[in-house]
Amino acid sequence: MKYCLRYSNQSNRLQEADEISIIYDKQDTALPTFLEKWKEKKIILVVNNVKEFEIHQEWKKLNAIHDKYPEYDFEVCFNHKEVPAIVLIDDIAANLQIPWFVQLPITNWDALHYFVDGGVSQVYVAEELGFDSV
Repeated sequence: MKYCLRYSNQSNRLQEADEISIIYDKQDTALPTFLEKWKEKKIILVVNNVKEFEIHQEWKKLNAIHDKYPEYDFEVCFNHKEVPAIVLIDDIAANLQIPWFVQLPITNWDALHYFVDGGVSQVYVAEELGFDSV
């Protein structure tokens, strides 16, 4: 079975997970060390504030880490809570060189095409779309 666990210093089950989810903190300088420690896992960096990520051009830091350590498997997950943030995500995605996705259930074909055309690495299918056949 494949599953993802949220990172916690107290968790003794992280070795069992296929993926580890951690909140991205722009102040944290230990991200490369964290990626090295868990290099056999896929790491999901959850960005809670899309606007701040855009303003501070955080994709530059992540692209630099990816360029320096291409063997580390990590993705960005935008915790999408605001509709206007979609526009920012478009701008960020144009600059981000690592896989990314949005923590937003995709419920119709238009939304699916929008995000796939935008370059997401994965989507969460929900509602009728999950039962729609082509």
